[in-house]
This record gives sequence, C-alpha cells and structure tokens, in this order.
Amino acid sequence: MRLTMNTYKLNEKCKICTKIDTKERAIKKEDANIRRWAKEGGRSASIEKAEDNIFRYEEDIIRLTQERDTKRNNLARW
Repeated sequence: MRLTMNTYKLNEKCKICTKIDTKERAIKKEDANIRRWAKEGGRSASIEKAEDNIFRYEEDIIRLTQERDTKRNNLARW
C-alpha cells in the first residue's frame, strides 16, 4: 500500500460547493416567489413557508461552509 501526500487542483467544483450553489439558487427562487406573492396579496401562508425555507437553506449553507473550511484546513496541514 502506498500513502501519497499530493493534492491536485481540478477545474470542477467540489460536492460541497455544488450543494452551496444549489441552496443559494433555491433562496433566490423563494425570494422571487415572496416578492410576487406580496404583490398579489392573500398568500400569507405561502410567504411564511417560503421564509421558513429560506431560513433552513441559510442554516444549511452555514453548516456546509464550515464543513468545507474544515476540510480545506485539514488538507493545508500536510
């Protein structure tokens, strides 16, 4: 068995960065929905649910960012 200590940069995003991008797009979509529903009126339950979704997406982004930073720091030690 061979242990290697090399890292290689790839031109593609990591899985965590891809998940963060997906959640950021979902936040933008929910925000657009909230603005549209606010203009239409009478959609308070939908707006509240969308705001809850945004809050959860933001929590997920924070968690994923911390996970990504931890992994990067662990790689930098070598």
